[in-house]
Amino acid sequence: MEQTILDVEAGDIPLPRSGHRVIADDGNIYVIGGYVQFPDRLIVKGEVWRYNLISNRWEMLHFSNLSFHLAASHSVCALRHTAIVHGGTGTNFGKFIDNSLSVLDFRSLTSCTLSSAPKDNISRNIPLPTYGHTLSYAVVDGEPFLYKIGGAMGATYTMNVYRYSLQLKIWERIYHDGDPTNLHPENR
Repeated sequence: MEQTILDVEAGDIPLPRSGHRVIADDGNIYVIGGYVQFPDRLIVKGEVWRYNLISNRWEMLHFSNLSFHLAASHSVCALRHTAIVHGGTGTNFGKFIDNSLSVLDFRSLTSCTLSSAPKDNISRNIPLPTYGHTLSYAVVDGEPFLYKIGGAMGATYTMNVYRYSLQLKIWERIYHDGDPTNLHPENR
């Protein structure tokens, strides 16, 4: 296997980071967000990098209306040539937590925030702002949903489950720690 060494200058490749998310499409890998450790501080980078698998080149993408900025330990769900970014925190971790859904379109390099409302106008149907959770796409009875599971709020961790209807633009609480109606399995 032959290795290619690229001659790059500072700024041509993403800085080493943690708390970022990575997704891929048919020819590219995307690095979204994360924080960078400098000798005197941490900086959260609300940026998107694309690595082309054919040319072996990095490119920082510049989106119009980039709508996410608390981009450490957020979640990302890939859908065709777009990504949905949800949650995340900045530094100090857990002090500020984002709860929006941002859509990144990799073809048009545009970004927008999805509108959202609680199901039946019941506020507990809106998910708690968290970071470190998962976001997954599923089609249930023909309707597309995003499922948000778990996450942290500072030193508090959850295993809550919410779903977002991509058709109706509403959140619904499916399972919440501490609900009296939760059916917990018996200890074994």
